[in-house]
Amino acid sequence: MLKIDITTKLFAGKYVFSTPDKQNLISLESGISTAVLNIAPGKVESPGSFQEFNLYGDINTGFNLQAPNWNYVVYSETYLANQLRGAEGLSVFSIHVIDENNNCTITELVNETEFYLVANGVLLNRIPKPTGKPPTNALFVLNKITDSLADMLNQGSTMGNPLTGAYLAKQDVQTISFSMSDLSYADFTGCKILAANFNGVTATYTQFDQANLTGWVASGLTLESCSFVNAIMNQATLGSSVLISCVFDAAKLINANFNNTTAKNTSFNQTDLTGWVANGLTFANCSFVKANLQAISLVSAKLIGCNFNLASMNTDPGISPGYSTFQGADFTNASLVGCIIGNARVNECNFNGAILINTDFSKALGVPDIIDFSNALLIGANLTGNDLTKCQINEYTNFMSARLEGCNFTGHDLTNNIFVKAKMANTKLDKTNLTGAQLAFADLSFATITGGVLMIGANLSNAILESANFTGAQLGAKNHFPYLPLADSVVLDQGIVPDDMKNKPYNVSSTATVKIIQPGSQWTITDVVSNPSYVYEILKNVNGLMVQSTTTADNAAILSNAFMPNANFQLANLYAVEMSGVIWYGPSANAENTDLGLANLSNAFLAEISFKQTKLQGATFDFSTLIGANFLDTDLNPSPDLKSTSFAFASLQSTQFNNTNLFNANLTNAAFAMENGVPVFTIDASFKTTLDQLTVSQALITAFSNSGYPLISTIASITANTLGSNWTIANSDDNSITQTGYSEFILEYINYENGLSFIQVYGGSPLLVLVNTKGKQEQIPIAFGPTALTKEQMDDNTTCPSGMKLKLLNNHLTYLDLMTAALPPRPPSSWG
Repeated sequence: MLKIDITTKLFAGKYVFSTPDKQNLISLESGISTAVLNIAPGKVESPGSFQEFNLYGDINTGFNLQAPNWNYVVYSETYLANQLRGAEGLSVFSIHVIDENNNCTITELVNETEFYLVANGVLLNRIPKPTGKPPTNALFVLNKITDSLADMLNQGSTMGNPLTGAYLAKQDVQTISFSMSDLSYADFTGCKILAANFNGVTATYTQFDQANLTGWVASGLTLESCSFVNAIMNQATLGSSVLISCVFDAAKLINANFNNTTAKNTSFNQTDLTGWVANGLTFANCSFVKANLQAISLVSAKLIGCNFNLASMNTDPGISPGYSTFQGADFTNASLVGCIIGNARVNECNFNGAILINTDFSKALGVPDIIDFSNALLIGANLTGNDLTKCQINEYTNFMSARLEGCNFTGHDLTNNIFVKAKMANTKLDKTNLTGAQLAFADLSFATITGGVLMIGANLSNAILESANFTGAQLGAKNHFPYLPLADSVVLDQGIVPDDMKNKPYNVSSTATVKIIQPGSQWTITDVVSNPSYVYEILKNVNGLMVQSTTTADNAAILSNAFMPNANFQLANLYAVEMSGVIWYGPSANAENTDLGLANLSNAFLAEISFKQTKLQGATFDFSTLIGANFLDTDLNPSPDLKSTSFAFASLQSTQFNNTNLFNANLTNAAFAMENGVPVFTIDASFKTTLDQLTVSQALITAFSNSGYPLISTIASITANTLGSNWTIANSDDNSITQTGYSEFILEYINYENGLSFIQVYGGSPLLVLVNTKGKQEQIPIAFGPTALTKEQMDDNTTCPSGMKLKLLNNHLTYLDLMTAALPPRPPSSWG
């Protein structure tokens, strides 16, 4: 069998082979798994696409034949086009022209035997070449459609002829004009094309992989499913072209021009597009993963649904033409995961629905003028320092873990927005609506949330709120209504709903019920007919009858375990807010004139905070540290539903209750500081002797340990303040930064007239606690003195630290007895 090396054989032209009557053509008959050559009707002047064949080699001495399915022909009982280029056993043909009318025979040499191709009806077969004239059915007419590569190079043009499926790989074709040619399925892999003329060509599934297309001019083309992988296309111009499902992966398109180009499902992954100019383009669902997009221009480009994940957009101003510009670009539903958009202009861009996870806008130019962030995923994105007041944001904009330090959201409706774990230090959230916003674990240090910000249902659990300003914020499940006239108090005392409340904005139904809490000054109205159900609280003050309401549809905000030293909640509404475990202290910590009715502040660290003129009806401070807190002029009465304000197990050393009553309050097991400190337990009077001797005996160590307050044997030392009656035990280890509890104990000898005597042990100042300050535990020594609360500020129903009511005070049950916790109150050790 004659064999030629097809890898060295160049394109010899595109041909049509007809029968002598020119009514039938050699054709490709497609099968399910094979492709058979046969004879089918057809005109030489207008052959079908399945009747044009490409030749490679020399038509006179030997060539391989490529069928219109772009496979190569072999003989296997019939002629089949089912082999790849370079496969073993490809048929090698020769053409012998008989006359000037291009009548010819087609022969195949197999093992030194020549065969004629013959037409047997619709079948194409072969017979051994006889001596003499060829049979009639072995005659064909040769018709050239497209010149050979050699002729094209010589002429410098294809003259608009089709090159469909032609294999031209690794050839230098830069001198050929391909203008108006059909290049579909052609293979230009590794070709040197440069600035060859491709204007007006048709290209579908054309291969340009690894080709050199530097300076290529191909404006106005339609390229469908073409491949330019690893091609060099620097300074190429494809302006106003249409790209459908093309692949430019890893190509070099430096300073290329794509102005007004349209593309769909086209890939530029890992492509170098430095200096790319593509103003006004329209791209849909295209991919630029890990592409280099420095110093590019995409003014008014439409990039809907495109994928820019991990693309490099961090422009070096020193790269020509300098800053990138995306001005007016539309990135709707695009993905820019992990992109750094540094020194790029993004003003008037649209990122509606865009995936901007870990995208860095911190050095981008024009961020304040971005049109739309609606529905965008900004998870982990960096927008540090930007003014976002003019950007459109809706409840589906997701800022989880985003860097928003110093950003300005003033006036935005951020209802239900997600800011979980976001970094928002110094962020402006003034006059916003944060109803239902998710801010758990967010860092809002030094943020401003002023101007009556609505935060009902917001979640700030575990958030960092250091020095944040929440003045006037509305976090509680309570709404405020216009005042009622004082005259309505008479009607309310009769258990009747005033007519003023049957109209807007109250719209109380006629079936609502009135409950008289305190005649002439406090009432509740419950309206279960409305949806949702409302409970109105009415309180008389100097301005009239103040009306507030709660509803079954509203949920108070959650601040559990928030770290909020020096946070300012002055005038805020924190009604029924969940604040268990908060760390809220510092010289600027402020809860003055705040509504904390029914709030849960259990297990909170609230040292030295000011609750001046605050409403705390029914609030819970169980297990909280309130050392040095100020409750001046505070309302600690029971809530309208008669829930008592509770300080059970709370630390109340130095707590100030000036001009405040604790009627009906619960102080069970609270650490109430007397003149000597907090009474914690008693020991036997027999210890007087060793105490006067300043001896820390083993018996004394055991007595303290049995009561849950161990002494450090190597540190503890005794000072006799008054021999026989008063001593101090210092128990502070200056070398330990993790020690907690009382740093000293005051011991007082008590001797009653009835003969009962003992030594009362008090916890003394300062108290050592550990506070988690932004992930690091810090020991804080808290100095304290007596609790500023007198018997006159409590009533008979006040539950004292002993667990007994104050009304049991008598000659046999002393004030010290009542104010000593039934269980030795454990000092707080740590928070956060």
